[in-house]
Amino acid sequence: MIEQGLKQLSITETEVLLPEQINKKLLGVLNMNEVNQSSNTWVGTLTKQLVSSENNFNIQELPTARKEVFKELLVNRELLQTLRDVITITDDEHVESIPALTYIKDKLATNGIELSLNGSSKYFDRREGHIYTEVSDSVVHGSDRTLDDLLKEIFINECVSYETTLLLDKNNASGLIDKDNQDLSLYNQGIKEVSNTSMYDGIKQAIKDIPQTFRRSVSIVMNTDHHDKLIKELAQVGLGALAYDLTKLFNVSHVVVTDDAQDIFVGDFGHAIYAKYEPIMSTKKKQALKGVYQFALNYVFDIKIVPELLRIVKVK
Repeated sequence: MIEQGLKQLSITETEVLLPEQINKKLLGVLNMNEVNQSSNTWVGTLTKQLVSSENNFNIQELPTARKEVFKELLVNRELLQTLRDVITITDDEHVESIPALTYIKDKLATNGIELSLNGSSKYFDRREGHIYTEVSDSVVHGSDRTLDDLLKEIFINECVSYETTLLLDKNNASGLIDKDNQDLSLYNQGIKEVSNTSMYDGIKQAIKDIPQTFRRSVSIVMNTDHHDKLIKELAQVGLGALAYDLTKLFNVSHVVVTDDAQDIFVGDFGHAIYAKYEPIMSTKKKQALKGVYQFALNYVFDIKIVPELLRIVKVK
């Protein structure tokens, strides 16, 4: 697998690193398997330090055309079974200028519900994001895939992976989220919980609890254990024949199965979660003696959440 030839480093760490420490990280002294199960770690500020540590990186302020190319990667929707498949990516600067939010605000008001958004600003903030990757020469030349193809896959996967972690991580259990971004977790939005002894009934109860206008666009997000237990439960109550198509069974738009989910979430994610991304700067370097290509992408982002359109299902 190409991952054997890749080291993927991203997100934020606060300590100032000495050049020797940076080199150790780059040389693989960091035990990736102890960082997390997917062998990826997030080290955002490391990217900036690499650029300023006289490592001969070619720092490029992205011209408009290149910004559009990188932006296509950051907002890519190719990855199924991720939250990216159901949330909304927007280019709007002003939160309240998003057409859907006016609609949501009016519809919630008819149900006696006041629209709330995470964060005090009506504008999307400019949170910093960084993706750093090192690609082995042998991976590039020993594969039919081009370097651009590899980078596309890395940037898309890393961006979506961090986005999913930000939203689904509970109490920073992953240890990958810096304190400035922990407010983006769905667990910090005051989302209403629905409890039931049955997973099937709990999901149906949560769907029914969503304001009626938004029920036709509901999605379900769960992990593999939830999915397997639900299938067994359906078989026990005589609904096993319907288990092959959960979207049809619950009359929902999507069922996303991701092991980043610690609980079952139900809601209109498309109207509830808005993410904005803007690439800022890219850096690149080839180390011929080490036989590697090094790349980094700096971007700014923010995520706005409407908790009234989401529910957490708790099975007693």
